Amino acid sequence: MLTRLTIKNFALIRDLDIELKPGFVAFTGETGAGKSLLVAAIAFLAGSKALPGVVRNGAQTAVVEGEFQNHNRKKTFIHRELHSDGRIRSFIDDHPVSNREVTAAAAQLLDITSQRAFSRLLDANQHLEFLDAFAKLNLQRQRLAQFAVDYTTLQRRMSKLERQIADQISRCELAVFQMREIDAAAPAEGEDRELLAEIQRLEHIEELHNDGAAAVGLLLTDDTSAAARLAEAEKILIRLTRHDPALQEITAEVSAARSALKEAARIIEERCLHIEFSPQRLEALRSRQAQIAGLARKYGGSLTAALELRDRLRAELTGSEALQAELVDLKAERSRLVTKWQNFAKEVSNLRRSAAVELERLVTSALTGLGVPEGRFIIDLRLVEDSDGLFASEGKRYLLDERGIDKVLFLFSANPGVEPKPVAEVASGGELSRLLLALKEALPAIGDDVTVLFDEIDTGISGRIAHLVGEKLRSLSSGRQLLAITHLPQIAALADQHWRVSKASFEHNTATYIEELEGDARLAEIAVLLSDGKVTKEALEQARLLSGKYKV
Repeated sequence: MLTRLTIKNFALIRDLDIELKPGFVAFTGETGAGKSLLVAAIAFLAGSKALPGVVRNGAQTAVVEGEFQNHNRKKTFIHRELHSDGRIRSFIDDHPVSNREVTAAAAQLLDITSQRAFSRLLDANQHLEFLDAFAKLNLQRQRLAQFAVDYTTLQRRMSKLERQIADQISRCELAVFQMREIDAAAPAEGEDRELLAEIQRLEHIEELHNDGAAAVGLLLTDDTSAAARLAEAEKILIRLTRHDPALQEITAEVSAARSALKEAARIIEERCLHIEFSPQRLEALRSRQAQIAGLARKYGGSLTAALELRDRLRAELTGSEALQAELVDLKAERSRLVTKWQNFAKEVSNLRRSAAVELERLVTSALTGLGVPEGRFIIDLRLVEDSDGLFASEGKRYLLDERGIDKVLFLFSANPGVEPKPVAEVASGGELSRLLLALKEALPAIGDDVTVLFDEIDTGISGRIAHLVGEKLRSLSSGRQLLAITHLPQIAALADQHWRVSKASFEHNTATYIEELEGDARLAEIAVLLSDGKVTKEALEQARLLSGKYKV
């Protein structure tokens, strides 16, 4: 319960400090006196943003502070400051807090039904919110929202992956061509060097024959060849070892050298003397060399670079396959998610349909008590067809989003014989006020510690209906605190506490004041409300009658 409200330098409110009682508290005053400022200040206290220019002229800071007390008499203080430069400071029990923390805390202390609530009632997109609040589907809505978040996250991952795959496909087309060209040639590492060596042998076959034969002769076959001389030397050394065994090692080395010369001569003979010239072979080698050189020039400048490129391309193609496999996995995951989402949305839809029947009954009953005995309130739940929708049923696709599969529309008719139509099309101001009040009564009970504020819930009503609305407000205030901004004497007369909002000018300044009315002062205010601003004898008499009826 809001026990004390302090407002300083908030627009026309210069310095206000009032104590509020439990039960039904009414605020009255002429149009323009500042009742809307009072509501704006309380909304600011509850975490709303203040409009520009709220700080009173000549002041640096506007302050709104509320003292709240629960049924255990525990007090909570919310203090908010709006500085002229736009900065906002918030405190709960003298501890600085964020705006989010203020909003969360105030939601447990204040429930404000203002003109914004009327806008919500006229906004078809908000009707589902009313129904879900009645059905207490907060946890289900959170889960539906999480499905939507998870689905969006998956879609983003898939879109990113698909872009990567598309980029790779364009690159892979070139990569496949390049790989095929290199693989078609089937080059081996070092083949370019081997080709060059063999071509050079065939191109210089005569020199190889002549010089090879000469080398073989000098090493092995001539009478004065190195091998013959080493053989003579070996014989001599063998004789010498008889007299000096230490020469055996040298003898062995000379013998090994002679064997090495023989092997060298054999290789020279094989490489130089046994080679046969073939123009066709030479041409084939030159053609292969040109092919290898072409690959080298095209893919990195060398055969090694071309082979390394082929290996990289093969790895890249393997990576593309991995991305494709990952995309398949993500699609399967999305399919599983959508199936769970669909099934849960159907469960929530069934809960909504059951709740809609009960809410229709309660609101219709409440309307009867508010002077609309023939009123009909219908909640229309339907699916929305969408060719790209995620929910499928009977061969059609429907919208599935963070709120589920249902579109909800409130239909209303105040008169018999008139088919219910969308609320925004048929409800007058008075009917809208009573419909909103009926919905407010039907919605989940607000905790006894929560202060309820109704801003001009009596719009468009008068006379007997005003009595009914006043009685309904008084009934709703039982066991809790209910604040009402009103211009109707029938409602003000029912209040447990009555405040008058007024505006006065002095020294070129204008300020809004709030004063508590009791006794004769309250009777005079009710008379003013009854007589359009004039306290006439007849108005006072009516005020006394009204006051006596409701024990003012």
